[in-house]
Amino acid sequence: MGAFEDEVPGYVGLLTRTGSKKLLTNFNVPLYDGASLDITNPDIINVEIAPYTDLRTLLPEDPSKPQTPIELEDNYFASYAFKFQLRLANQPDPIPLPIPQGYRSPGLYLVRYQVKFPDTNVSNYSVAQLLVVDETSPYDGPRVKPPAPMPGITGPLDRAYIASQQDQTVYLPIPYSVLEGLAPDDTVEMFFGSSDRPYVYGPPPSTDTKYRLDPAVPPSIPLPLRVVEAEKKGNYTIRYVISDVAGNPSEISYSLDLEDLTEEPLPQDFLAPGVEGAVPGDGLIDIKDVAVIDGLRVVIPAYLNALRGTDEIEIELVSSVGTVKKTVPLGNNNLPLGIKFTVAEVETLYGTRTPPRKRLGVTASYSIKRGTNTYPQVPLSTPFDLDLSVPGPDITPPGTINTHLKAPVINAIRDNGLFGPDNHLEADDANKPARALIELWTEPELPVDAAPFTITLQYGNISLPAQEVKVVPPSGFIEFIIPFSVIRAAGGPVQVVRYTLSSPESENTQSSAEAIVTVDSVILKMAAPRVLNNTGTLTCDSLRPINTGSLIIHIPGSDYLEGGQEVEVTYMGFQNNTNTPPAVINETRTFKVPDNVAGRNGFEVDFNVSSALLYNPINASKALLSVGSATVTTNTQYSGQSVPSVPAYYKVRGYRSATRNSSYCAGGYVPV
Repeated sequence: MGAFEDEVPGYVGLLTRTGSKKLLTNFNVPLYDGASLDITNPDIINVEIAPYTDLRTLLPEDPSKPQTPIELEDNYFASYAFKFQLRLANQPDPIPLPIPQGYRSPGLYLVRYQVKFPDTNVSNYSVAQLLVVDETSPYDGPRVKPPAPMPGITGPLDRAYIASQQDQTVYLPIPYSVLEGLAPDDTVEMFFGSSDRPYVYGPPPSTDTKYRLDPAVPPSIPLPLRVVEAEKKGNYTIRYVISDVAGNPSEISYSLDLEDLTEEPLPQDFLAPGVEGAVPGDGLIDIKDVAVIDGLRVVIPAYLNALRGTDEIEIELVSSVGTVKKTVPLGNNNLPLGIKFTVAEVETLYGTRTPPRKRLGVTASYSIKRGTNTYPQVPLSTPFDLDLSVPGPDITPPGTINTHLKAPVINAIRDNGLFGPDNHLEADDANKPARALIELWTEPELPVDAAPFTITLQYGNISLPAQEVKVVPPSGFIEFIIPFSVIRAAGGPVQVVRYTLSSPESENTQSSAEAIVTVDSVILKMAAPRVLNNTGTLTCDSLRPINTGSLIIHIPGSDYLEGGQEVEVTYMGFQNNTNTPPAVINETRTFKVPDNVAGRNGFEVDFNVSSALLYNPINASKALLSVGSATVTTNTQYSGQSVPSVPAYYKVRGYRSATRNSSYCAGGYVPV
């Protein structure tokens, strides 16, 4: 007789769920006499697996031809069995015969094997053995979640009741019968509260988490008091999973909420709610606050004895115009907890903005709902003001940009009363001011009704002096003059221009649509680079190392430089003291800005060019030793534009003077 490696103890032939899921499970058979030890001449093992039948009930196909029980068994296996062959030698005792998963889908089988000895052609069959592959779990027809446990009592199921029971353990009935799969040796794993691990149901030192059901009594599951007291997050729910003897688990059940446990300890130490952006603060929610939050957020402070799985927060916002309520489970949220109200809900509180309404009083209050109880009995409240009024045309939903306010139009002011193209300050407009032409809106509330109001023009990040409009001009346009000093300070190559509208009648400021202005009238420049180790004249001592090295150049920080950006450094040399062309030397090297800090503060580079190239062509002969100059410049790309630096000017005396024969820095005499 053989035995299956993954067999359930006490259940002949029944595979565990683990065994049935394996790609291979071993059928271990005793080592037989005369087993081959020669791997070149192995025994042949034929394994046969047939659907289960009671072999004692087999009948011959032809009643007139009687057959022995062995012949009937052989005929049955020949007709219905799956077969595979193994060639084995030098095997252990017992011999493992691996059965692939494809030969043993869920069901009942008979398994036998035949041993053939190759030298003698003698063969023998084993006794057919039962194989049971069961992957059907409880509540598997159809597969559903088991029902929640039942309290089992009519009174309160609280800590006092559990403590009064034997071993301080209460047993909760579960709806489970033969129809759902109840069978001997079924086990249950229980899960309590916020833990996703099954709890140990027995007293220490027990570590067993699988509670065995007794089919002779109605099924129930134990809940010890120590498990309840170990729950620290206030989640007093219980679930379970049933597994049959083979280890096939059900789905996790629905949960039972033990509300009588959640009533203690009681919540307390409540504080009044806050309102983000208003309390603490200026006590006002305006349009900017609503736009930033995309609504309104009430902040519930932390309170003592919060129960995450049970507590619900009921919030109410009340104004003279409307009321908005919301209930939010505490769940896994942290306290303090911000609870958001949508823009539409904020609009409900404020109502229509016409006729103009300024500040409107609102009260935010909350309470904690736990089961059928409410804490505190009188909700805590906080007053604040809400102002969604706007100067000028109405806007829905509230926001800081009002699309009814058209973008300004920017033109350079040219000679003879002419203007440049819209929103383009060209290179020819350098040193010229510009105008911003603002067309007033045509939506209610109209400009004539909204006056007086104030318009403030924002050119880039520079605010121009505001204009108060008391009387609306007949043209419907307001004009600003933008000095070139502002244009130059803001820079290029593009600028965003908009205006804001304000009024003493409203707490809110509205912004217009934006104009994108191309700025070519501002010439972008970087500060001049600086060659280190000189006093205005480049000599052999300016090199590092002295005589044989190269120039070290400092590139100043600039708004046009950032980490990783390429910077070109150009050195041009002249055979005169005035940097007058033609240049006899023109050397350029490219470097990268190390990081953003270097881009802001500046950095040094090694201009890795020898003095033979930088100096010698300038002081090319004794006649040229008293003259020589050079310029050093940098250049980079910024937003698609080339940004050069201011040039740095130096004299060049790249030699060592002597009475007869002066020599170059790196060696060699200066020619006559």
